[in-house]
Order: sequence, then C-alpha cells, then structure tokens
Amino acid sequence: MFSYPIKRQKILASQMIAVWIFNFLALTLTKLAIYLWVFFGARSMQSSFAIDFDMGSLAFYIQLILKSVTIVSMSFIALFVGLAAKSSKAAVVTSFLLIFLTQANVGDFTMSANAVFPMILTAVSFVFAVLSVSNAERKDLI
Repeated sequence: MFSYPIKRQKILASQMIAVWIFNFLALTLTKLAIYLWVFFGARSMQSSFAIDFDMGSLAFYIQLILKSVTIVSMSFIALFVGLAAKSSKAAVVTSFLLIFLTQANVGDFTMSANAVFPMILTAVSFVFAVLSVSNAERKDLI
C-alpha cells in the first residue's frame, strides 16, 4: 500500500480515522445497549441501585456521545507514546494510566465529573494524533 503515489501521512491518517470511527460506534452502541438493558430490567424487577439516567432526554444522548468521543480520542495519546518509544508495551501501559487518571476517584473527587478536563484531554489527544503522522514521510515505519 505504501508503494502507491499517495503520501504516507494520508494513508496513516485515513487508517487512524477508520479505527476511531469503528471504536466510537462500537463504544456508543455498547453503552446504549447496556443502558437499555438496565432501563428495561428496572421496569420488570426491583433494582438494587437507583436508576439516575433519563433515556428520554436529549442531554442523556449528548453526554453519551461526548464521553465516547473523549474515551476513544484518548487512544491517540497512547498511540503517540507507543510510536515515540517504538514499543507496544509503552502504548498499553499509557492507555492503562490514562484510564486510571480519568476514571479513578479519591473519596468524592473524580476527574470524570469535571467538565473541563475531558475537553482538554480530547484537544490534547487530537494534537498527539497530528504529531503521530506529521513526520511519516521521513520516519521508517517498519
């Protein structure tokens, strides 16, 4: 594929976009299926926890999509670290550290409840995506 007269940057960017779209759709549909199962399960039996979401509101779907965008976009940071270190282990460790950073809580404090942090993290992720393909013509990708 790299023997065609197409720039490596375009090929890599299109592959990254395709993987991002697939992961975004898979995560969003899976979250929606789980919410539907919980919603309909709570109607037929007594729930042991409070159902604190309203699937009839537009805000629920906006929040679902925005959180999916943030989580899938964080993979660009791990990709960049893996490319810079030339190690798949570094990419996996970075992804786990990002999940621990964003999903963990200390007492009542959590980064996932903060609205500014996911937006900054998403913007940084797209910067790392651009940096990942920026020197593709000069780097040896093998």
